[in-house]
Amino acid sequence: MHKPITSSTKKSKSDLKSHKSLVLIDLNLKDIRAHVYGIKIILSHPLEDQIIDFPQWIVGSYMIREFSKHLHNLHAYQARTDLPIKQLTKSRWQITCNSKHPLTIEYDIYARDPSVRGAWLDLDKAFFNGTSLFFECDGHAQSKHLLSIFPTCMYSLNEIKSSFNAPLKSIRVDRLQYAINQKSGTNTKSKTRSSLNFNSSDTSMWRVHTSLRPEEVDSHGFGIYSADSFERLVDSPVLISSPERTFSAHFVAKGLKHHFVVYGAAASFDSQRLLLDAQKICETVLEFWHKDSKPVIKEYLFILNVSSEGFGGLEHLNSTVLQCKRTDLPSIHQTHMSEGYIGLLGLISHEYFHTWNVKRLRPADFKNYKFDTENYTQLLWFFEGFTSYYDDLLLRRSGLITNQQYLKLVKKNIQQVLQTPGRRIHSVAQSSFEAWTKYYKADENTPNITVSYYAKGALIALCFDLLLRQNNTNLDLVMRSLFHKTQGSIMTEEDFLQTAQELSARSLQVELKAWVHGVQDLPFKELLESAGVKVTPAADPIQQQLGIRVDESRVGSVLIKQVHRGGVAELSGFEPGDEWFGVEVLRRKIQNKSSGKSSGQPKDYSNNETSAWKISKVDDLLTFLDEYPVFYALVFRDQRILRLRVEFSILAANSNLDNFSLTVEDEAKVMKWLM
Repeated sequence: MHKPITSSTKKSKSDLKSHKSLVLIDLNLKDIRAHVYGIKIILSHPLEDQIIDFPQWIVGSYMIREFSKHLHNLHAYQARTDLPIKQLTKSRWQITCNSKHPLTIEYDIYARDPSVRGAWLDLDKAFFNGTSLFFECDGHAQSKHLLSIFPTCMYSLNEIKSSFNAPLKSIRVDRLQYAINQKSGTNTKSKTRSSLNFNSSDTSMWRVHTSLRPEEVDSHGFGIYSADSFERLVDSPVLISSPERTFSAHFVAKGLKHHFVVYGAAASFDSQRLLLDAQKICETVLEFWHKDSKPVIKEYLFILNVSSEGFGGLEHLNSTVLQCKRTDLPSIHQTHMSEGYIGLLGLISHEYFHTWNVKRLRPADFKNYKFDTENYTQLLWFFEGFTSYYDDLLLRRSGLITNQQYLKLVKKNIQQVLQTPGRRIHSVAQSSFEAWTKYYKADENTPNITVSYYAKGALIALCFDLLLRQNNTNLDLVMRSLFHKTQGSIMTEEDFLQTAQELSARSLQVELKAWVHGVQDLPFKELLESAGVKVTPAADPIQQQLGIRVDESRVGSVLIKQVHRGGVAELSGFEPGDEWFGVEVLRRKIQNKSSGKSSGQPKDYSNNETSAWKISKVDDLLTFLDEYPVFYALVFRDQRILRLRVEFSILAANSNLDNFSLTVEDEAKVMKWLM
């Protein structure tokens, strides 16, 4: 049985009464086995012929996702009278109503999206982002929104209202105790409204986890939550889950409470290690942004969904949703830090850093989000790229990785950019603006026509940081000063330039034009060397020299995923989707044709027989090829077996030193930069 619902603040009831216009949302786990939520929205003061819009994207993930495709059973009524509804677009409807009485809107949502961006409902958990469930009602975006969440089979606030006819001037939160009594059996009065489903599984022992402001909730978190606007409502994800599969704890960083909820971990999960490491990250990030100021957050929530596959995160105002594989979690059976766990810590650092850089300090283009269409900006290189620079750097400052581990991550990022031919034709400013159609809709040709504003943006941040350090300042100071000057709100590219110039006494206009709006390669080698890092030339991996990206997890062949523009593979006729299963090579002749002995002269391969070999990974070429600069690739394509002539020399490949390794050369210089 639940404990009685209590008010979270002394002012909650008066706050509810003070709002003339309220949007009340009743969430019902309507049919868990069918993965269906039931939603009821009551507008206390609707507009005449009210228009409602269903969001088409979620902030932080720049792609139209058509969330309205999961909506069904939409109907509306006023004073117990069903109202006509006209669909205007794929995500907009108009309801024929008056403005004199409260308007009720009811509908269902199918929810089975396992990502951090959508909504999910099954026998073990309910998870949702508001953009996947709730309408934005014209004229009410800035109204106070109240969200009631109750277990399955429990009567919600809307069900116990005596009448929908009276104006909704206030919410009688004291009557929520009536709902608790209904569940516990104190009152067995039956209800027959169609929105209730008595056949669903009991979820009364589940717990609610969200950063929404609680108004009236019980010990499990069920009850009423509020948000000051629609944007705040949908920027606060909610997890409702069974405690048997959920780890929940908290830690304190710089005096602030941080909740960490992990769903789906295995028994080997080392929860204490994750908490301690996350605490170090949060303390380091808080120190970065608030070295001499009061934090802008009061409390924070991490929601981590663990599964067999998947990785990613999405930032929110006072919370984040993360996703990782079970093998990425720290294990009680291991003491070393795996690459997967380092990646997870980097993700935690990245999303937490976003609390300041994009959730508060954000592009002027994003001053007022429009949820029904694309929102464009050229500044994602700053908000995503700079955050990507600091996510790994702050792991080093937290003491969680070593200098060499950090340089390994830097090298990986540099290689990602250099392996992208699109960097030569597409700037990061363009890439930011076209994220909606290129980065988030990537295909096999994407690396040839664009560049990641994450990866190159992080390198731009590194270059700006090391350049500024040559001018008696650094990027840390620029970021803090920019946040202070804008009071943690909107900014422009000019604001960044001006702040950097004020601190460094030099203009970055030339560099910005070349690095951000141009397509020339970045001077990272010279700048890294100035910071005490040794850059040693090395041979490129075979994949990179051939100009391909592959999937080597298949049995029996190598799947060609991408073919880079102008590379050896493209010139040889490889195509994305080819299954490369073998090579034909000339038999090696040790003796020269004229003398029968080795003479150091070029070998004569004429009239030689070929030998064929099966390959399972690209590096098998190192085993089967000699110095002869031609071999034949055997590939499957559309049920055909093709023989592609490839001009490629292993000797030349091993002497091609376009790659590099990064090591610490001057410890003092490196530590001055990293710490």
